Amino acid sequence: MRVQRADSLRDMLRQVSKAARTAQLRLLETYWRHSFSDIARLPLTDDLPLEALRGSTIHWPTQLQWPPAERFVHHLKVGLGQFLTVEDRPIPQLYKGVVMVEFVHQGSPHRMAVDYSDYQDRIDANAYRDSILYLKMQYRKAGYDWPGIVPGGYPLPDKSAYSYLTPIRRMADSGVRRMDVYGRYSLSFGTEVRQKALTLLTGQTSFQFCGGGELGRYSRHLMDIARSRICVDLPGNGPFCFRLIDYLAVGACVVAVEHAAQFPIPLTNGVHIAYVKRDCSDLIDTCRYLLAREQDRLSMQEKSREFFDRYLERRQLAGYYLRNFLEAVQSRAVHQ
Repeated sequence: MRVQRADSLRDMLRQVSKAARTAQLRLLETYWRHSFSDIARLPLTDDLPLEALRGSTIHWPTQLQWPPAERFVHHLKVGLGQFLTVEDRPIPQLYKGVVMVEFVHQGSPHRMAVDYSDYQDRIDANAYRDSILYLKMQYRKAGYDWPGIVPGGYPLPDKSAYSYLTPIRRMADSGVRRMDVYGRYSLSFGTEVRQKALTLLTGQTSFQFCGGGELGRYSRHLMDIARSRICVDLPGNGPFCFRLIDYLAVGACVVAVEHAAQFPIPLTNGVHIAYVKRDCSDLIDTCRYLLAREQDRLSMQEKSREFFDRYLERRQLAGYYLRNFLEAVQSRAVHQ
């Protein structure tokens, strides 16, 4: 009985401690949301002809085919709204894994498909036929046989992410990175490779690993990135997952299983990221190598953040989408 009471007391204390930490994080999140503006923006990377967009609007669906898909497109909508008026409209959403939007240019609406599906080999043929441009987030490196399919980039997953990034980046730039290697993953996705990587990372004794298969609050996850010398990216159902974008946005030295998908501008191995084999056989050695080379890590932290700011930040991504929208509309006009 005494053992059972002691176990119950320990469980209760753990729950109280967890609740207190959660309350502290919520207060910190509220402070960040009300005290910090968006991150400083770089000039647009894409040459966007703003004059050609004069009078254009975006029609955005009032309801998505799969409501949780808002995580994939919320920041895209915000970014587009920094260039054009975005109006909510009852656009039919008929295709699984795809958000259909309308680009209204010179009075004519044109359907665009934004494919957020995890599966890089899957193209929805009906959505493709119903649009003049098909943007694929998990864009296959080998490309596709059909014209008009372009890389769609990948977003940050949380609505509050941009208000968190300024203080998180300050934390990362303070130089205090106490944890060696970090990574947390749901084991419901990419189970085989994630489980194998976690077994290797938790089983070695060469460095400290912080993480595992249990997820926590998003703000705590960002703070852990800022405090870590190396962050490990592993695929889920698709090659890309939100974790990679979080790493790049904060500015991390990222070690990743090589991606079979690509962004509009590809990541460069050894510059923005360090790739390891799919079987993770070189994962531990790569982490050891980078932990011993501070200047290489610092360079990758700088370059990964710069990559995000130039190509994946929501205004940059929206500019890239709009340039492709314009080119698709102009191409159709030429061939009509």
